[in-house]
Amino acid sequence: MKRNAIFALLVLAAFSLVLMAGSCDVEKKTVKLSDLDKKYKKYENTEWDGLKKKKIRYVVSGSKKVDEFSKDAAMLYASYIQADFIADKLGNTLTQLRKKKDKKTQQEAKDNAKLAKKTLKTALKSAKDVYSSGESLVKDYKSLVKDVTKAPAIGKALNEALKNIHKVIKEGPETVNRLTHQAKKLAEL
Repeated sequence: MKRNAIFALLVLAAFSLVLMAGSCDVEKKTVKLSDLDKKYKKYENTEWDGLKKKKIRYVVSGSKKVDEFSKDAAMLYASYIQADFIADKLGNTLTQLRKKKDKKTQQEAKDNAKLAKKTLKTALKSAKDVYSSGESLVKDYKSLVKDVTKAPAIGKALNEALKNIHKVIKEGPETVNRLTHQAKKLAEL
């Protein structure tokens, strides 16, 4: 199954490179924190918003399945960016907590840990969504070439999606390790 998924991604990558031979203007959308989960709306554009500085974008091609895959890949990467940001905040709070063990700092550390946990759950859901939308896309790959005029936009969308997935594969394990390390430090206090 893992082998099939890797093969499917390689096919998508090759297909996206071929389609990108022609250039076109495409619509790019930026992932907002509230796109990850409606509950995060209250954190948007605040000190808790890790996507405020790091803009995660996806391409809209006009092909429903490709756009779903592109958005899912962007959401996955954005959730890891947010988790990484929260890991930093948690680390800073734990440093403060070691210096002064007041109730406010303890509560902030607990809140950061809960938010980090929620963010990782969102990332896991996003990973599942990327896998299923990618699988659906691969099963129905022939539909991608029905409208030749959309081919360059579809190529760009697939390329952007694969870049976001690559970033998760590259950066994700470090984020999870950092959060695990911070959780252990919190448990020690």
